[in-house]
Amino acid sequence: METPQVIMLIAIILAIVVVATFLIVVVTLLGQIWSRINTILGVVGGVVDKTEPLGSVIGEIKADLAGGEAAIVDAVERLKVRKGYSEPPSAFDEDRDREPAGIGTSAEVAPPPSAFRNY
Repeated sequence: METPQVIMLIAIILAIVVVATFLIVVVTLLGQIWSRINTILGVVGGVVDKTEPLGSVIGEIKADLAGGEAAIVDAVERLKVRKGYSEPPSAFDEDRDREPAGIGTSAEVAPPPSAFRNY
């Protein structure tokens, strides 16, 4: 064999060794990542199991928030009508417009006595 052929053969073998080394490193890193992902998923599964009983509590909170949101939206719509920014709906009740939103009937409450007195 001539010198250029030997150099080309050595270059090809060197390229194959470099690519094989790179692939072995990638496979090793992927194996470590897979192991870490399995560990993390195990912990996440434990958290899901521990928080599962909270579903009913979260459902109740969500229902309460939905009721509060509806009361706020209703109050904003009534305020828009009162201030003249929009037309009243067909079932608009002027007496109901004066009620506090979501509270129902309210009673007069005297303010608490002040700690500071004017003599």
